[in-house]
Amino acid sequence: MAASAARLKPFGEVQVDIGILADKGWHDVPPGGSPWHEFGTYNSAAFKFFPNPKIAPHLPAQWVAENRKLLLAKAAILRQHGLSAAFTSNETNYLPESFFRDNPELRGPRVDHPRRTRAVAFSPCMDRPEMLAMVESMIHELIRNVPEIKTIFAQNNDSGAGLCWASGQYSGPNGPEFCRNRTTGIRLKALLEAMQRGASTAGGAITVRLAGTFDEIEEREFTPLLPKDTFLSRPYTRRAPPEGDPNIVWTGTMIHDAYPVLGLLDVEQLVSRLELTHNTPVRTVVLTVGQPWYYRGNEPPATVGKLIDIVEAYYSKPFVGPVARRQFLESLAARWGGENNRHTLADALAAVGSAFRTKHEAVPGFDFYYFEGYLPASSRFFTRPMLIRPEALSKEEESYFLPYVFAVHESVARTDYQDAYETRLMGPPVWDYPILRAALKEAITAAEALESLQGAPEQAWLRDLALSVRMWASGVRSINNFYFAQEIRNRHLPELAGPVRVHPMASDAGDPDNLRWLQIQRNEFDNANELFALLRNDGLKHFSRAQDQKHADTFLMGPDVIPEIQKKVDLMRRHWRDIDIYLTPGRK
Repeated sequence: MAASAARLKPFGEVQVDIGILADKGWHDVPPGGSPWHEFGTYNSAAFKFFPNPKIAPHLPAQWVAENRKLLLAKAAILRQHGLSAAFTSNETNYLPESFFRDNPELRGPRVDHPRRTRAVAFSPCMDRPEMLAMVESMIHELIRNVPEIKTIFAQNNDSGAGLCWASGQYSGPNGPEFCRNRTTGIRLKALLEAMQRGASTAGGAITVRLAGTFDEIEEREFTPLLPKDTFLSRPYTRRAPPEGDPNIVWTGTMIHDAYPVLGLLDVEQLVSRLELTHNTPVRTVVLTVGQPWYYRGNEPPATVGKLIDIVEAYYSKPFVGPVARRQFLESLAARWGGENNRHTLADALAAVGSAFRTKHEAVPGFDFYYFEGYLPASSRFFTRPMLIRPEALSKEEESYFLPYVFAVHESVARTDYQDAYETRLMGPPVWDYPILRAALKEAITAAEALESLQGAPEQAWLRDLALSVRMWASGVRSINNFYFAQEIRNRHLPELAGPVRVHPMASDAGDPDNLRWLQIQRNEFDNANELFALLRNDGLKHFSRAQDQKHADTFLMGPDVIPEIQKKVDLMRRHWRDIDIYLTPGRK
């Protein structure tokens, strides 16, 4: 990764984010599990590498040592390549309850999400000078040990980080009474200044880019108070630059939209983002190649290499405008596919991006990356069977998927396919929605074109890209199928909760939802079998999954995806006629 990134050094300072944990924070998850706590078990924070002596006794010492070892090893690699580092961090992150039992005066706000957790979590109070001194000392140690770090991307009021009485806390503004009348701006200013002091005394000036959840009143108040070299950045979006920070552009691969599928690039969208740096004040480009904030997946090196190809080629000869963009796309196509395949490949690459955007226009409710990017994994749509009565499964039959579904209540995890993190998923008006069908057809047509290329210099990578496009389309199909399967279930909850029905013998069309269900069921059955074939045909290398079952969790599929899909189709086949027991089938 560092060697690829080093190719961009002619165009400016290159920083590589190394704020990554060596292993998940197993100690963060309470007994019995908690979906909200699973969010943050890989989230970085300075104390997870260089904890203050008051914090250290409350963390697993070996885990901290491994985190630090990995950080220093990555810094050494960057040093070899003449690269700088960035450090993504939740400041301030929640701390173990044992810390607050020993230091009750330092307990700050509750930061967990009440609808998504099975246990409460608290971050420390940043209105206590002692806590600010700890932050300063930990940032000092971080920069002293890794002077390559030039930027800290700090997340607050989200994902387990939080400030007292901030509006963005999931459970509402809260904290100890003594600091209730202090404003968020004053509190945030003190935290950021402590971070800057820590870096300065370690001999390194840093830029802090702050993201998180703040309301407009808070932003208006604290924006003028931000210390030097500190900027407010909105959370990631691939369609627009973060507001509040006019000097930065965020772009990268499609991992945010397609996870757990890897290896996808929207070349035209990517280049249009780079164009925002041409003859403008924008001086920083962030290239994302991994999951934002939750760190369950990273793009393979080959995809990162292609991303660097694009950025390197653009900055070698910058341009603006759709005509120049198309010419640039064709030059890339000639490079990757050969002159004979120039136009075919350029059209296919454009169609991949167009399919993403068309799908977004068709079903924006599927587009928010939590829903599209995480839902196939966190609801296990890829591997769970779609049944008219999910309750029909035995405990053993559902054991391979149900514990990983994001839901606080097991009954919801089992029976509500529209639940997305305790939020209602929003779908298109009809199952067979023409615009969504057009998007998926465009994607599959692009995949077929990529597969048809012969003699391409990058033929192996282009075939992998086609696999990823097909797997992404499979994920979208699953979301749509499960969404409308639940619509039918919702309309017939009384019948589904009642006894087995003996239908009248009269010839009639039956219940129209019987036929609708069978259509959706068959679509998902075929979809699962097609995904099964893709994964067996080398697709696994572009499918983010755990290397062992221990590390499988709500956001990370297990290692046995292929046999789990086989279980899915077997269970669906076994329960194929369950619909006929409850909703009258048609007769002739």
